[in-house]
Amino acid sequence: MATPRKSILAATLGRYATPADNAAMGVDSKQIMAEVRKFLADATEAGFDVEPLEINPQDLDDSLAWTKAQLQSKEWDGFVISFQIRSPATYTAVFETLVNTSREVAPSTKIMFVSNATDLMNTLSRNFST
Repeated sequence: MATPRKSILAATLGRYATPADNAAMGVDSKQIMAEVRKFLADATEAGFDVEPLEINPQDLDDSLAWTKAQLQSKEWDGFVISFQIRSPATYTAVFETLVNTSREVAPSTKIMFVSNATDLMNTLSRNFST
């Protein structure tokens, strides 16, 4: 019997990442996009359906409303908060708000944190034993 696929919502800065955000992680925009494409392909092959959720730190109210709507839209197995959001001190309040929002809106969904810019598959494996 096949293992059921896992639904993952992944919060990132996405198109809202600035060159300074990327430089702080030691990567550039092209490198990030290549890593994201590789991660999505690897995750799909490993049995995960990952839906990116772009967070705009300059319009946090709108981003939180969208985050809540997405978390309530279906039963998610996991909610990943990217290194782009978790790492820089400038986004600590954004990170905390996302954690608290997910706990309130989807308390049974696993919350996961990526430890560096290229560690997305390890994060899923660590939490779902793939």
